[in-house]
Amino acid sequence: MKAPLRFAILYERKLILLLCAIGALRVFIFSAAFPFFNNVDEQAHVDLVMKYARGHVPRDLGQYSSESAYYISFVRYAGVLHGSAAVRDEGFSAAKLDVAR
Repeated sequence: MKAPLRFAILYERKLILLLCAIGALRVFIFSAAFPFFNNVDEQAHVDLVMKYARGHVPRDLGQYSSESAYYISFVRYAGVLHGSAAVRDEGFSAAKLDVAR
């Protein structure tokens, strides 16, 4: 039996656990490094998922559902209260979000 194959057989479980740990660490780092809404169309993705979850398959782009708009504004409002730079850069303010409710 060749040495690399023998090594893989002997340490298969440890290798699999190591790969899983590396994958989990990668996901954690990217989740912690980037905010929930970090790209231009993330709000549209959240809206689409919420529509599918309700059993509604959208046929066109349409408008955001009221439920999606509530959650998106809630996340933005929390960012304004806690001083999130991403929210400040987009021109959101607590007063604007209060009026939008």
